[in-house]
Amino acid sequence: MSTDDYTPRHVPPPGDRSTEPSPQEKSRRTFLKYATAALIAGGGGALAYDRLRADSGGAPANSVTSTAATGATSTTAPSSTTSLPVTATSISPPPIVPGDRMMVVIELSGGNDGLSTVIPNDPRLRDLRPTIMPDESGRIEFGADHSLHPALSGVATRGTAVVTGVGSPVPDYSHFEMEARWSRGDMVGDTSSPTGMLGRLCDALGDDNPFTGIAFGGHSAAMLSAGGVTSALQTLKPAWILQENNDFARAMQAGLSAMADESVPLDTTALNEGRHAVHDALEFAALLDQLDAAADTYPSGVLPYELASAATLLSSGLGTRLIHIKMGGFDTHSRQRFYHDGLMADLDASVSAFLDDLARLGIADRTLVATMSEFGRRPAENQGGTDHGWANSMMLWGPINPGLHGEPIRLDRLEDDGNARAMVTTDQYYATLVESWFGVAGSEVLLRPAQRLDGVVAA
Repeated sequence: MSTDDYTPRHVPPPGDRSTEPSPQEKSRRTFLKYATAALIAGGGGALAYDRLRADSGGAPANSVTSTAATGATSTTAPSSTTSLPVTATSISPPPIVPGDRMMVVIELSGGNDGLSTVIPNDPRLRDLRPTIMPDESGRIEFGADHSLHPALSGVATRGTAVVTGVGSPVPDYSHFEMEARWSRGDMVGDTSSPTGMLGRLCDALGDDNPFTGIAFGGHSAAMLSAGGVTSALQTLKPAWILQENNDFARAMQAGLSAMADESVPLDTTALNEGRHAVHDALEFAALLDQLDAAADTYPSGVLPYELASAATLLSSGLGTRLIHIKMGGFDTHSRQRFYHDGLMADLDASVSAFLDDLARLGIADRTLVATMSEFGRRPAENQGGTDHGWANSMMLWGPINPGLHGEPIRLDRLEDDGNARAMVTTDQYYATLVESWFGVAGSEVLLRPAQRLDGVVAA
């Protein structure tokens, strides 16, 4: 596949510097950084919500992000013991429509081994990987020619769709480059888009609702938006500085509230932007603090906590449509059998609990769960692990048509470097999520035209 076949969209012409921040914008971002630091005072962590505007009139800037930090690891956060003068009044999420579709994207960071996840029933694989493959006796039948990893029994019984053979037509084996491409939605690596793929989707789905797009685990380049607001969280509850009722905490709360007072005129755009950020952060925290505690039916761990929080947000009526979650550990250069088996077991238990929770909450038919990963692994093992590869398999759960979709990875047609060619582009995978699930035109979100894969998600 030639890169000449693709014409980028939403990309400034050569020499166009309009996407770079002006000196005023740099000053504003500097102020926002320190406003954020104020909310994280004391090391305990607190939500920091940044709404960047192009000017004091409130027009959105080219890039909108939110950031948050906290040390919480439990699915049940402590309740607030004091209230701030700033309350959740000016953020008014639109009423949720019963038919609104939602999606959770789980990024398997590090490069998940698709060939050990969705396993071709091909004797060549045994020759290429004599020591690292899951036991054949425990594999789960998945169509006539493939099996699922033995640890995926939970999601297998709940229904799993797999798009196989996915990757860039111009591969790069760098984590940083490929994660950046997935984030931008740039399968070739020749654009400098200031927005992320999921952020553009949020722009197409929503308005200025800060809950439209949420990233758990910190900042996500994939969620950078152009006109709307996306937010990054580690917990649904404000941190201790917003909750404690002692002299120091009350002083901090009063100071933050004074900073957020929008009735006081300020002389500079940067100061106004900083005040907007603090004001919205406090209101955002107040809204989050009103949410019910997550269900206690999840296993322990970071991924289950974030999925439990996702279920709470999706069912809250705040208008959340898209959530991005990262699960790390998939760069299995050594001891792959040990690490990958554990990762598959954790993924299965977490996603199974999440799907059951969605059903309990009555939103399972509106919520699609999809995986992504920067690249697959090389078919041949290397000292107990695998090196960075090319073609990969992506899994989907929820309202899907179970089974194999896309183009099976061909072990009989490996490239000169020993890698398996990707026959389904990352853009096609994204087009399937954007068009088939959300009904959004690919031209609104994708950087290049791409043909979606029909039949993957349920109509």
